[in-house]
Amino acid sequence: RLGQHGPPRESRNDRGHVRTKDNVTMSGSVVGGELPIPAGVTGRLTDLAARIAASSQGVRPTEAAAVATTQAKALELLFGSRIPGSEHVRVYVITMTGQFIGRHAPPNASRAKGTVLTATFDLRTLRGLDTKISDQDDRALLPQLGPVSILPIR
Repeated sequence: RLGQHGPPRESRNDRGHVRTKDNVTMSGSVVGGELPIPAGVTGRLTDLAARIAASSQGVRPTEAAAVATTQAKALELLFGSRIPGSEHVRVYVITMTGQFIGRHAPPNASRAKGTVLTATFDLRTLRGLDTKISDQDDRALLPQLGPVSILPIR
């Protein structure tokens, strides 16, 4: 579910595709806007999500979603920060729900813990760029970045 309050409500568009109140088709793509994440990449992102969850001492995620966008848009909307030049860096954003514990912490601080893990990956290399663990569920914001793909949980 991408909606914050219960399951998404559904309707059909003029082509007969099921569409939720969040404007997400059942195939996982937002109606209109940019192209969705290619099916071949979805499997790689699903594998990445599983590895991230395992490395952050998280249990199997309960839900995972991904979107392609620029690093600048992702940082501003989901991380509340900016990096000069990031508007030219294309990324995949993965957001998962579950129970997560960060691997590292700054000196004199505890490791991050939370129910939502959000990470960005370089679109071409899939190298991890940014990670956040919190209790703030940003999944409803993902359609603002582009077409959302729901990742199968393995």
